[in-house]
Amino acid sequence: MDASRFRDLADRLKAYGLPIVAKGPHLRLTSLVLGASPGGAA
Repeated sequence: MDASRFRDLADRLKAYGLPIVAKGPHLRLTSLVLGASPGGAA
């Protein structure tokens, strides 16, 4: 997966219900994706 596609995925997670995902069983996956994104979650 290239950086632009990875970044797009992170942006989609932020835009489409990230709070909902964070409360669900995908917390680890979401944290991994956002934590590993080149720009960082913060």
